[in-house]
Amino acid sequence: ADAALASPQFAFLRGHVRKSATLDYLRDAVGIVQYLCDRGAVSIFDPHTIQFWSPADWCRRLFEPAKPVPHEHVLILETPDDTGDLAWVHTRGLRKFGRPDLSVHGVGPQHRDRIVDLFNHYLDYLANGGTIMNGDRVTLSGLPDGGVFAIDPRLDHEHFNNAHAECVWHAGALSGN
Repeated sequence: ADAALASPQFAFLRGHVRKSATLDYLRDAVGIVQYLCDRGAVSIFDPHTIQFWSPADWCRRLFEPAKPVPHEHVLILETPDDTGDLAWVHTRGLRKFGRPDLSVHGVGPQHRDRIVDLFNHYLDYLANGGTIMNGDRVTLSGLPDGGVFAIDPRLDHEHFNNAHAECVWHAGALSGN
């Protein structure tokens, strides 16, 4: 962040992708960022994961694995709900893959690890071209039955800056009560 603030210039890469059948747009965006790094960029800011990367970190984390690394582009966050020890678990960054972010409210401590496992599974699935539809069932061993996805298609949602898929269970199903 300090290097970015001290820099006399900056570039802002922004775009909108319409229902692409491929991730070519992501490849192109990564290529533009790499081009800027090769020409002296001092910092890269990812607004979806809310982090700065040095050019060396950028190259190491994206290119050295020599395979797709969607987990480097997406955060899984846990935010306390207003209801005591329950949490809101959600992602940021799946917009890069043209997919909705994931969200579930009212998660008690005994279900948090399984929800993170669920999100990690879906992160790989979605980043590799999978889709989620309204009403699709949420299933994972160790989680209660009856969960479904509810899609909010708004790209301007204040918490996601993206569409999102809310995982919904009946009231209290994940709280442990």
